[in-house]
Amino acid sequence: MFLSLRYFSPRWVLIWGFVAWAFTRSTLFFMDWGVDFTNEAMLVLAAYVGAFVAGTYLARGKAFDPTNLGRHPGEVGLAFEETLPAEGATPAQMEAAARKTQAIRIAARVLFTIALIFLLLRIYDLLFVRGLLSVGNIQELRNADNTIVGDDRSTSVLGLVSGIGYPMAIPSLIFTIAFKKHLTKWLYRSGIGLFVLYAIYVNLSGSRMILVGPLLDSIVAVAIANSGIKFNFKTNLILVGTFLVVFSILTFGALQRDALFGVSDRDEAVSLSQERRLMTPSSAFVEWFHNEPETVQVILWSWVELAWYNTHGLYEYQKVFDYADPYDRAWGSAEFGTAFYFFKLIGFSVPTEDTWRRNIPTYGFYTSFFGPLYLDFGIDFGIIFMIGLGWIAQSFWLSAIRGQIHGILFYPFFGGLILNFCGENLIMGGLGVPILGVITIAYAILMLSLRWAANKANALPLESPTPAVTGQVP
Repeated sequence: MFLSLRYFSPRWVLIWGFVAWAFTRSTLFFMDWGVDFTNEAMLVLAAYVGAFVAGTYLARGKAFDPTNLGRHPGEVGLAFEETLPAEGATPAQMEAAARKTQAIRIAARVLFTIALIFLLLRIYDLLFVRGLLSVGNIQELRNADNTIVGDDRSTSVLGLVSGIGYPMAIPSLIFTIAFKKHLTKWLYRSGIGLFVLYAIYVNLSGSRMILVGPLLDSIVAVAIANSGIKFNFKTNLILVGTFLVVFSILTFGALQRDALFGVSDRDEAVSLSQERRLMTPSSAFVEWFHNEPETVQVILWSWVELAWYNTHGLYEYQKVFDYADPYDRAWGSAEFGTAFYFFKLIGFSVPTEDTWRRNIPTYGFYTSFFGPLYLDFGIDFGIIFMIGLGWIAQSFWLSAIRGQIHGILFYPFFGGLILNFCGENLIMGGLGVPILGVITIAYAILMLSLRWAANKANALPLESPTPAVTGQVP
């Protein structure tokens, strides 16, 4: 089975996101959220989605043509091209392709080094500055951190600097996937290893769900790099293996969190689901669940919490819609809170976290993509925002399928953002703003490297052998 690249466009990804929501919700048929969707809230939701779709049609570009991938000349001849020159290429063309490969490798070394430095600083901050080693339990440390909210929240200089830079591991992963054919085996493994180190840090910090966004981004990046995804045995094995690893991490984290709060088993977790997750299981499910073996209980309840993560956002959006004043707008301080916090630190007067917190009925729950959108911009300006987002996403998509570097690096983020519309707002959560910032830095590094290579074509000896000449990764 081959899933064509066309099915990763913004409009198709939007469909997949709602299909995923419907599927996961169907697996929770025994749960009741105590919320009924109203016609008014659904009409606003439809207006937001319709505005996004309309915005995608505003972006101009050539019709989709898979054969054009990697062959568009781009601007200043810097578009991503296939590793091998066309058949019958002149020596000058082969040398130019080899120089481009060398420039990409230089960019990879710079990017990976920066990402590694920030990651190590972030791990040091977690272990010694925030004191994980002395506290001994990440859930206890997170609970202490979460008691400080709003304008009372602060961070160390090291925490601020490393917090801005450590998501660099995500564009490093996208870069590694996109330019795999140009990288040596060592560089390729380094790019993958950086993301593994990032995942280890995220797991140590207790923010396991932050991995959802980068994993979605990587799927989109793989599709762009390969003109789609071929579901053969190897691909299926990787997907199943990745799911099992992530599922195991989430299960372990849930057990650790429950133990901290004195929840001894899954039966007790089920009984507390209304208090902790605002959902109520049916009496028939509770009775059946009670009689199942402990292993089955652990696995099943882990799936319930994972499905809840992807499902509850729309129900919380309904609560926000019922509770919030659409004219008491936060003007971006909800979705772009990280950026606002940074501007505040450097002396700018910006809306505070309290500006939008006063308009949410329950703090600490995802309200899909659309809850923060409603808090920030209301209905009218929210529609305008969605038109702009649709235009931006489609523009990056068209650039990506034409093989242009900025589209290849940026569109995976927007693809993951759209795919997770029903779950959470990946601009507000999942380090969205810092990720956009570090992708911009990665793009700048690559462009500078390519321009340098173009201007200094004879400055360095060619690495030998190169993929551009041999078609092999040394």
